Amino acid sequence: MKLGVTGIQHWEKALGFSADLSAFFQHLTPNNATGQTVLNQYLVTFRQCDISPEHPFYPKASDLKVMRDDTIASVICAQLLLQSAQIQDHEKAEMSLLFANSNFIDNGILDFDTIALAIGEIQKASNAIEKNKSFAAEVSPLVPLRTLTNSTQSFVSQYTQIKGDSTTYGSTCLSAAHALDDAITLMQLNLSKTALLGGSHFANVFSFLNQYLHVPTIDQYAESTSASVFIVESESQAIAANRSVCLWIDQLLFNDWPESTNPFNRVYCGGALTRSQDNDLVSKCHQQTGTDAQSLFPYFGSLGCAELGFLLSVASLQLHANESALIYLEDVFGSFCCLTVKKS
Repeated sequence: MKLGVTGIQHWEKALGFSADLSAFFQHLTPNNATGQTVLNQYLVTFRQCDISPEHPFYPKASDLKVMRDDTIASVICAQLLLQSAQIQDHEKAEMSLLFANSNFIDNGILDFDTIALAIGEIQKASNAIEKNKSFAAEVSPLVPLRTLTNSTQSFVSQYTQIKGDSTTYGSTCLSAAHALDDAITLMQLNLSKTALLGGSHFANVFSFLNQYLHVPTIDQYAESTSASVFIVESESQAIAANRSVCLWIDQLLFNDWPESTNPFNRVYCGGALTRSQDNDLVSKCHQQTGTDAQSLFPYFGSLGCAELGFLLSVASLQLHANESALIYLEDVFGSFCCLTVKKS
């Protein structure tokens, strides 16, 4: 079965909700986010951006209490993509939704002053029962909802009304690739014809603390709050719906390199958290393929689970007809995936 990507939408500080990367790449500038010191020794950068509440797909006020910025961005991206792809209601009824998110704790939860006050009140309790009562009184009931690991997928489902198979993935850059792998399997088993996939990432101290011990050297550590979504569907479904294919999915491998006698026209790599990691990934891909690799790290830092969608967009933009590309993603644990795509 031939599978293709029929639409991509993304969001990041430098891009906003533009679906077209071509204008952005004409004025590509290195990441200039302001650094901050973490743990009194590490200088890191986290790119953030406010989302205008005037956007026509901005979520309801009642939902905003428990939505991170990357969740809001994902909800808007998904609706924009479904609109541009002219996905009909009957398609949503059987469409799969496979979504990954890299981080599920935002800055509102990481309010250390509030946490310190809560701990102070708990310590005044005379016994375990009183401590539990104090803990329940001091901790907002919204905290559990704000930290749900499936919050992004859940809100995307709610706002898009996609009703097919739905799954949450997390929390490294490979998660969106695993979502794609499952989408491929669903279509090969004829359980789905169309799938909305994607990933979101919230860049902050919590994300850093989850990963920095796995990074050999913390030099120019950088992350970006971001979101990306893309549609994958069978060739027959794309033809029936009159949607053009921007990229064909060729092969997806985990922890193995593709065997190819022909050099790739383009090679893209992602997953780095620091400048030295990025240099290592670029060098590794060049040694393996003989083709110079391109990375988005110098411009965004790590995009987490959103990175796959961004690299697919770049491949769609830069490849010419019948050309192929390798997308290489490696997580902090050393696991990797290789996705090969071709331009239609």
